[in-house]
Amino acid sequence: MKYFNIQMAAQISGLSTHTIRAWEKRYGALRPDRTDTGRRQYSNEEIERLTLLSQLTNLGNSIGQIARLPDTELKEIYEKLTSTRSITLQHTPAQASRIELNAEETRNNLLMALAGYKVDIISHELNKAKMALSPGRFALDILHPLLKEVEVRRQTGTLSNTQIIALMAIIKFHVGNIIYGHYEKKVKSTNKIALATPEGELYMMDIMMSALLCCQHQMNFFFLSSNLPSASISEAVNAVEASVLVLGVTHLNHLKTPLPTFIDEILAPTKNLCEIWVVGMHDLSRYLTNKGKKVRVFSSFAELDKTLEQLD
Repeated sequence: MKYFNIQMAAQISGLSTHTIRAWEKRYGALRPDRTDTGRRQYSNEEIERLTLLSQLTNLGNSIGQIARLPDTELKEIYEKLTSTRSITLQHTPAQASRIELNAEETRNNLLMALAGYKVDIISHELNKAKMALSPGRFALDILHPLLKEVEVRRQTGTLSNTQIIALMAIIKFHVGNIIYGHYEKKVKSTNKIALATPEGELYMMDIMMSALLCCQHQMNFFFLSSNLPSASISEAVNAVEASVLVLGVTHLNHLKTPLPTFIDEILAPTKNLCEIWVVGMHDLSRYLTNKGKKVRVFSSFAELDKTLEQLD
């Protein structure tokens, strides 16, 4: 059985190490094994439990009330709170193609709702699109063009940061719902893909859209986190034995380390890594010249979609 340290458990579950320790000590949420030196070590099942507890608390549950419940009950609660999840998971591309959805109309509805702070309409429209489309089409037909238009409106001052933050929070919930459902399927793929953003890059939409494309093509992937130092990414890639690391980069000027140097720092200690794929809202090819076969820059998410389709 493979074990992970508390830092890795935090990165994969989306919790902080402080929260994990508090949930263990105060609420008895789980009891991880310890090394000979007393350091906590977590199994895949325990990290899955932490992720589920994190999802449920984000949906409004008190950790004190759910911390000691068995995994089966936690999953039942999650299914009740996200009643569309079971329907979403039943969709196949063939089924989705029979459900008509006007993507342009949906994006316009979302933008109008966003301008009027209509959070309930935003969630409704995203949920409708999530139900009607496969994960890949949801990413390429709805999210990607929507986010590009949102950025244009932000730059022109027609949308405020507060409005955009609200939209991002709702998008993260719906995408997280799809990703969690994918994890429950326990997909067995010969390729293992890790997704993260470099330290300083807080924008998560690039790797969230990449995760949706992984769901579309039944990839075995690990959604690490955003804003990670190179050492943490290297450790994570080795721990999960990933053959590909997808790095999401949109704000080059926010990175704490220049991107070429950051990639070199990842590759140096990473023995199992096959390739690094760089994705983002902009083409970054000119910033990563002469990186050799291990680094590939994608000019679009459509290109990433085609590459994933050819993997298995």
